[in-house]
Amino acid sequence: MKNKFLSFLLKALFQYVKTSLLKKGTQEKAAPPPTRTGASQRLPVAKILLGLTGLLALGVLLWQRLRRVAQPVEPSLPAPQVLPPPEPVPVPAPVQPSRKRFPVKRFWGVAGIVLTIGTLAALIILAFPHFQSWLLKRDYEQARNWSVSASDTFDIGEAMYWSAADGLADQNIHPWRTNGRWVITVGPTSDSDVVEAFYYEHAVVTGDFLVTMEVTTPIHCYTGLVFQGNIAGEYYSFFVDEQKYFVSIWHKENDVFPDSESAGGVMIGELIPEEVGQPYLLGVLKQNGTYYFYINNTLVNQMNDTRLSGERVGAKIMVCNNTGTDSVFTLDNFTLRTPGK
Repeated sequence: MKNKFLSFLLKALFQYVKTSLLKKGTQEKAAPPPTRTGASQRLPVAKILLGLTGLLALGVLLWQRLRRVAQPVEPSLPAPQVLPPPEPVPVPAPVQPSRKRFPVKRFWGVAGIVLTIGTLAALIILAFPHFQSWLLKRDYEQARNWSVSASDTFDIGEAMYWSAADGLADQNIHPWRTNGRWVITVGPTSDSDVVEAFYYEHAVVTGDFLVTMEVTTPIHCYTGLVFQGNIAGEYYSFFVDEQKYFVSIWHKENDVFPDSESAGGVMIGELIPEEVGQPYLLGVLKQNGTYYFYINNTLVNQMNDTRLSGERVGAKIMVCNNTGTDSVFTLDNFTLRTPGK
């Protein structure tokens, strides 16, 4: 900006000087030469100042020219292009670990399935014993409809088809029939225990069977059924006293009968009439290799045992703690049933 102003001022000064010189030359040709009156004619003050200004401007221009020459000329660089600011790249927000929501619907769905399965399992577990009991009761009722293979109502006119299991009846045992029952009296002996089993000769079993009989047991004594007996006098027995029932096996060891070996026995409680001497019905059902034991048509126990496989069934009496008086047993309605063909 300063250089332009000095150039303009120098051009104006040069034009002014040129114009003044031309004008002065013209005047000098037209007018007579001036006469000096003894003193030099003085230039106007304005012209002097104008000349000094022109000289000053010329000196400044020369000084700048010399300075440019002395200084190295830097190459002119093109004006930097102003690029538009880049579009801001969207920076994704930092991923915060999301809290997993508790799957309420799935939980209740799974809980419902588990609860349903658990409820069904509990119902099955609770109902299974009742269902099994119902099946056993049904089987017993069906067995009671099997064909009668042998029976004895112990009427007086009927012949006696009973014999001791071992072939030798104790001399103190006296059986007879009276009023449609079989009464067995055991007299006082010096032995503390008297045991005798009787087979019914017409009763032979080879497979499944149901044997029943009504018995009345005196105090301190036992009465019951024998089954799967053989001619050697070995047998299983199911007998009762006034409070308990027993399942036992009577068999020889080295050709000698030992004490009875228990195959199971529990308290029977309410299944035995409270009054001693009242009759109750005993039953043994063999079906598919399992023995089921009934008192008054109620299942009380069962067992699986294969040590004996005889074909004889019958009755058993036993006196314990002989008091020195007669012990009277009563048996009635002996019946053997087998599945019909």
